[in-house]
Amino acid sequence: MQNPATKATNPSLYDLLGMPTSSTQESLQRAYRRLAMLHHPDRQS
Repeated sequence: MQNPATKATNPSLYDLLGMPTSSTQESLQRAYRRLAMLHHPDRQS
């Protein structure tokens, strides 16, 4: 069991993607790819 301080510093993967836990696999994949492209080191922005 995690204590509240640990949970505050380690967000869930759903929180990182900004998606609810009831999301479909397709919507999770889209959110992941969107963030991956946004933060990719080779992307010139």
